Amino acid sequence: MSACLIAGVGSAAAERVAVEALAAGRLDAAHLRATVGLEARYAPQRDITPFALALDASRAALAQAALEPQDIDLIIHIGRMRVEYFSWGPSLALAKELGHKTCWCLDVTEWNGPSLAAGLRLLDAKFRADERPKAALLVCPHRFSDFVDLETPEDSWLWPLSDGAGALVVRRGSGPGALLGSAFASDGTAARRMGVRLDVVDDGPEPEGFFRHEWALAKYYFLREPNASPEQFEARVADRLTGTIQRATDRAGLALADLAAVQTGFLHPGIANRLRDRLDLGSRLRVQTVHGMMGGAELAFVLPSLLADASLRHAPVALAGFGIPAHFGAVVLTV
Repeated sequence: MSACLIAGVGSAAAERVAVEALAAGRLDAAHLRATVGLEARYAPQRDITPFALALDASRAALAQAALEPQDIDLIIHIGRMRVEYFSWGPSLALAKELGHKTCWCLDVTEWNGPSLAAGLRLLDAKFRADERPKAALLVCPHRFSDFVDLETPEDSWLWPLSDGAGALVVRRGSGPGALLGSAFASDGTAARRMGVRLDVVDDGPEPEGFFRHEWALAKYYFLREPNASPEQFEARVADRLTGTIQRATDRAGLALADLAAVQTGFLHPGIANRLRDRLDLGSRLRVQTVHGMMGGAELAFVLPSLLADASLRHAPVALAGFGIPAHFGAVVLTV
């Protein structure tokens, strides 16, 4: 018996930049679509914080669930911290901004797989272990569009990193959006194939008296072997996702043939083709590329259409994907 179900979904994103604008003057849009799967990237023309995205998505999820903030017993925030947007407790800040100061709050900065899927697994475990919570808010903001330097000539597209947030209202009980099984895996640092460039800046919260004021800011991802990495990456991700989806399906007590659909977030076309062939999914594999990669939050943008799809009614579907640098996850739900 499932412990909880999805009662509301909300999302928020920065400004959308289509692939034609991104490719103008330097790259070919058709090539980016075919090789990277890049349709668009969500990046702000002005500064926007993960907290602002999370707040907008949370309000949308509460509205869809027809709940007030005071109806929520628990807020869980899943997101990776950045120095520029650092906060000790985004879940507490969300509770305060929503006007609800008595709920439990939890912030998670380390997890495997897509952030939305990881949060669903965590909430399902909480609802099973603790009878007190009746409704929870899961929030997954992602703010990494500036983690790539698009002006560096030697760099090339690997992911369309985008800025956005997903939020779910999860309620106790069973029904559409109930978790049936899950599986997660990690390759850690991806065999050290990826690195992060650092900038050292003369700045800090107390510029006049905080050590030497030297702060190392993680600025840009880069590949150590750019010529070999994309092909190796595609094969590795396809292998890991295949095994992860299979294990999640097994734990749900189902066979792959029982899944009405497998919905992923952003996937390269090469990875999607390998995954489709290995699991014999055919048209049942649905890939969300139009929002770019938001660390798993992009699943919130497609989840409402899954839950409203009459052809999937009462059928099991899998949500799956990967996170940077090499984290994989899948959850099986009823819709």
